[in-house]
This record gives sequence, structure tokens and C-alpha cells, in this order.
Amino acid sequence: MTTVQQLSSLSQTRSRDSTSRKEFIEVEKNVKLHITDLGEGKPVVLIHGWPLSDAMYEYQYAELIQKGYRVIGITLRGFGQSDKP
Repeated sequence: MTTVQQLSSLSQTRSRDSTSRKEFIEVEKNVKLHITDLGEGKPVVLIHGWPLSDAMYEYQYAELIQKGYRVIGITLRGFGQSDKP
């Protein structure tokens, strides 16, 4: 399970010269979650519902970035590009 501490460390570890990334984070041994990390500013974390992925936030990403937020979308385990149980 992803913890608030893991999300907090994610929001603090991105390099300052990077304003956009799509990658995977390892949340436990051999379990990687897909994330989308866009924009700069105060972070907003988006977590999808069943049965979707963080791709569902395509339009919300654009709107929130335009308003000056950093947006972090996380695809839960077993969905989208994240590892399956």
C-alpha cells in the first residue's frame, strides 16, 4: 500500500529542472506504480477509482497546471501500467 510518507517524499524528490515526467516508482519489492508528475507549484495528488488509471485525468492535468499547481497522478496496483498483483 502506498503511504502518505511515500507520496510526500515523491513530491520532494523531483529535480527542479524537470517540470514533467511519467515513470514508475517502486513502493515495495518488485511492485512498481505508474505515476504522472506535471507542472510546478503546490502539489495536488490524483488517485483514480475502479477500473481506470491516471490517464483518466488528462483534462484535469491541463486545467490544474494552467492554474499553477503541480499535479501527481498515481495508477494503483493492478490497473493501467502499474504492476499487477
